[in-house]
Amino acid sequence: MIAMWSHFRRKLVGPALQVVAGGLLTLFPTVGLGLLNVLGSGTGGIVAGSAAALIQSTCYGPFTCGVFPTCTSIPATATAPAWVISASVSYIAVGLWLWHKL
Repeated sequence: MIAMWSHFRRKLVGPALQVVAGGLLTLFPTVGLGLLNVLGSGTGGIVAGSAAALIQSTCYGPFTCGVFPTCTSIPATATAPAWVISASVSYIAVGLWLWHKL
């Protein structure tokens, strides 16, 4: 009986951690969008007095190209729906609960 329980436990711990990993992976874009907003890229462009404004004025000036304008345009067009955030947090919570119970 103990050997059977041990086998069952090993079979379920892997999926529990996979559920947590899946929740984290779906949460990463939302965290990245939040980080860009904190650094100063808003829906209307670069926020005055922010870190993004400092980087643009000291490094690029009016001639931006490459990664910087891409990072400033993402928060202007991207959204983080509440259902994605709640689903991600739910997946993480259920996976951690399953992992803790086993």
